[in-house]
Amino acid sequence: MNEDYMFEEEINEQVQPEFTTVEEPKRKSKLAIISCILGVFSLVFFMSFFNVITAVISIILAIIFLATSSGKQGKGIAITGILASIISIFLCIVSWSLIFSNINHFEPLYDEILELYGLDMDIDTGNNDSQDFKEIIKDSSDDLNVDDTL
Repeated sequence: MNEDYMFEEEINEQVQPEFTTVEEPKRKSKLAIISCILGVFSLVFFMSFFNVITAVISIILAIIFLATSSGKQGKGIAITGILASIISIFLCIVSWSLIFSNINHFEPLYDEILELYGLDMDIDTGNNDSQDFKEIIKDSSDDLNVDDTL
């Protein structure tokens, strides 16, 4: 046999690389992350109107993620979003119910404030029998001395 022929076989054997499979890193699901972010957002702003909207969206996204995911990756984040949303809705209901249950205590306070500033406003008719509100504020600010402030 020819030496050149042997040399070509050795080159072919050396040139062929070995392929190994590399696993891609597992990424957390976007639905779970969005659910958690919306849940925390609704928890922070539990007194606002956006609380209910963001909490409901967060719960829906987390349920969709939990129903479609097969592994454990991201389930804790989705559950955190659900819990934060439920707590924010609960805080919203409790705080607004406390506010509305004590609303009748605000009317005497409102009357005292009007009396303090000299405004005799008739609540039923809306007529104002005293000075203009801007004049009262201006007079009050003119009466302040440096010694009166903290």
